[in-house]
Amino acid sequence: MDSTTNTATLTNTYNATSLKVNKVWKGIPDGVDKPSSVSVSLLANGEATGKTLTLNSGNNWSDEFTGLPKTDDSGKTIIYTVKEATVDGYTSAQTTKDGSVTLTNTYIPKKTSIKVHKEWTGIPDGKDKDRSVIAVLYKNGKETDQTLTLDKNNNWTGTFGNLPVTDENGGKITYTVEEKAVPKGYTTSTPGPRAVKDGKVTLVNKYTPGKTSINVHKKWTGVPSGVTTPKVTVTLFKNGNATDQKLTLDSQNNYSGKFDNLPITDDNGKTITYTVEETAVDGYKADQKGQVAVKDGVVTLTNEYIPKQTKITVKKLWKGVPSDSDKRSITAVLYANGVRTDKTVELNANNNWTAEFTNLPVTDKNGKTITYTVAEKSVPDGFTTTTSGLQPVKNGVVTLVNEYVPHKTSVTVNKVWHGVPNGVDTPQIVVTLFANGKSTGKTLTLDSQNGYLGIFDNLPTTDSDGNAITYTVEDNGYTSTTTGQRAVINGAVTFVNVFVPKDTSIKVVKQWSGVPSGTVPPSIIARLYANGKATDKTVTLDASNHYSASFDNLPETDADGKTIVYTVSEIKVPSGYTSNTVGPQPVKDGVVTLKNQRTPVTPDNPKNPKTPKTPTTPGKPDKISSSQTPSKVTTKSSNGHHKKNTKTPTPVNAQKEKLPQTGDKAKQEIALTVVGIVMGALLIAWRFVGIDRKTK
Repeated sequence: MDSTTNTATLTNTYNATSLKVNKVWKGIPDGVDKPSSVSVSLLANGEATGKTLTLNSGNNWSDEFTGLPKTDDSGKTIIYTVKEATVDGYTSAQTTKDGSVTLTNTYIPKKTSIKVHKEWTGIPDGKDKDRSVIAVLYKNGKETDQTLTLDKNNNWTGTFGNLPVTDENGGKITYTVEEKAVPKGYTTSTPGPRAVKDGKVTLVNKYTPGKTSINVHKKWTGVPSGVTTPKVTVTLFKNGNATDQKLTLDSQNNYSGKFDNLPITDDNGKTITYTVEETAVDGYKADQKGQVAVKDGVVTLTNEYIPKQTKITVKKLWKGVPSDSDKRSITAVLYANGVRTDKTVELNANNNWTAEFTNLPVTDKNGKTITYTVAEKSVPDGFTTTTSGLQPVKNGVVTLVNEYVPHKTSVTVNKVWHGVPNGVDTPQIVVTLFANGKSTGKTLTLDSQNGYLGIFDNLPTTDSDGNAITYTVEDNGYTSTTTGQRAVINGAVTFVNVFVPKDTSIKVVKQWSGVPSGTVPPSIIARLYANGKATDKTVTLDASNHYSASFDNLPETDADGKTIVYTVSEIKVPSGYTSNTVGPQPVKDGVVTLKNQRTPVTPDNPKNPKTPKTPTTPGKPDKISSSQTPSKVTTKSSNGHHKKNTKTPTPVNAQKEKLPQTGDKAKQEIALTVVGIVMGALLIAWRFVGIDRKTK
């Protein structure tokens, strides 16, 4: 107060404040423009004040409410807040710190979806794709927790939906999809996270077919001693088309090789037919032409040596023949190693009594040198021979000599053997000459030394009365297909004997290993091979015959007398087993043992069985009828239809009374049904007991 003027000055200071507002934008993708401006209203104690701010790029999205009273008329502090006008396409949030409000607008990204499809290739006919796969979503290369299960119920198709196109910073999100685990027995042609194209991802699994192998053997026949067999090249064919797989067979690998690790089916699941073909070998003749089929995993290629050729000239020499006598034509027969052949030549005046045996192999099928001889088939009446029996070849020539003897004849006798095995000696035989049905007492001994050829010579053509004599010959003491007295035809008689081979039998035994107790192994079929070639003889081995059977009444030798080599092979190894005796197996002491080992099977995608729900306590039934007792099991067939089995199914390869396996959906359902029935029965029994106690 001023004492001189008695005046007082009162000064009121306005207590004001301010509120700064900042705008922040987040998550706006490239190419998307911010709004041109936003409006912010001021609220005092929650009530609109009518004051607004406009934030835009011109004020760098920041402005301030100023000159705001701190208190109201009552002296209470005013609380200021702001409210932003709604901005479409954005979310809004605000924070206040040190007298400043920050309004944050975050861009709401657009949404997308990804359709995922599973594709299977190369699955053989009849093999069901009854398995599921899991597809995992990746976001910018990082695995998310989003997955899809693809199976036949959803036609192997699913969708990842409601996926933001951009992230919180506005950056575009790159999505990829990967198959979590490839099922056993398949490979993937789409490995790793797969890019999305036109909103789709296709995951492709290719069936991995089982593998097989082909054993190839080369067999040589008729190769002479000292001749070295050449190496050969064998090409593998696949469905009739040559592959680049080849084998070289030679003495170093004992002319044996193997095409290994061959797929059984192609990319479309079709069974592949394999064949092999040998490159032609000069100087040898192949038993097979072109592509050779594979039988039971084995191919045997046989080449026969083509021997060098020779020829034999045969000459006929006549002695003492009067000028008015006719020289009859004669037939010369070729013998090989003392055995008569079917080769003959005729000698007559037209060929000047000279002919040739041509194109004669020097060696036989075993490569041994052939010794040729020639004999006159029969001596004409009125002549005798000075070269009887088998005549050797000298410098490529054989000369047969006949001498004129009037009113005389001769009988040539031949013994022919068929089907005699190598190593079996044919016996000598004695033949007797008969004249007009009566024994003359004259005999011949025929054996391997004389090629079973002999001549009754210098025989009169007529008896003392001038009647023609009829000569016959009888084979003594040996069973023949030409029994009794044989008539002489054109001066010759031939006796034929066919060897009756001994019979043998082969026992086939199947051995199983690794088979669980209580499991009955399946039946198998074994095929008989003769000299490496499949026959039509088979036996079935199963539990009823204790997996043992026999091939009986088998000849030991063939029509040519050669020993037959028998082998036995399993036609097809059952699923779930592997064979330890692949291909034709040799006979040992009259027995062939085929061995199969059980291959354990592990479920591809084990699943945890669902926990059964607690059954609702049933009400008291009036009466349990027999029709309510489950007696049939419904199973699902491969074509998706249901069928009822009135008998308890017992799989051949399943262990008896075996608990349901993980992932075996059908068995789990049956097991859960049984559990539910048992629990229901227990609850019913419990309820009856309770009622009984109450009544007491």
